[in-house]
Amino acid sequence: MNQQRTLFQRIISGVKNNPIRTFIIGIGTVIIALSSFTDATKKLWEELDSIVPKASDLIFLGSNNQPLDGQNVKAKLVNESGKGMYFTFSVIEKNESNSSHPIFLKVYTSDPLALHATSTDEPEFQYEDIPTMHPKEIPPNVSLEFRYSIKLNTQVLPPPGRYPVLIKAYYEDKKTKPAKTKFILDFTEAK
Repeated sequence: MNQQRTLFQRIISGVKNNPIRTFIIGIGTVIIALSSFTDATKKLWEELDSIVPKASDLIFLGSNNQPLDGQNVKAKLVNESGKGMYFTFSVIEKNESNSSHPIFLKVYTSDPLALHATSTDEPEFQYEDIPTMHPKEIPPNVSLEFRYSIKLNTQVLPPPGRYPVLIKAYYEDKKTKPAKTKFILDFTEAK
């Protein structure tokens, strides 16, 4: 009795009997698998890249909307009886990421701008402090101007002049991603 072979059996028989056909099918299968894997990996990385904030997502800008790094920033030095001495300045903070994340900000100075704490992580500066009225989060793709007020730990009025300052922002839940900018405070007026 002669059984009729199925289509699947005929294909398998043709592959077994023809090594070139087997090689071509094998190579084609590998190419298709790699192509699918590569495309899926690329899409996964693009998705993760849009979700995970980068260190450069938080940008400090001057009032001219240019990067703050190296700029002179006008500051006001105030000596109020009962409140002590403090200085105020404004910067623009821009969140270029697709997500909002908690932000912790520190400001670093050196003499004669003595702050209340000694710098613990920036050896180039003597003092550090946390500015008042800092937001906990900045919405995605938003830039906002903030006026900061930082109390000085001195009774001596610093002379008008230019003083280096560093702002360092830490953000993201699980990792510390510092965004640094160094600028010059320009005290043109003192009360």
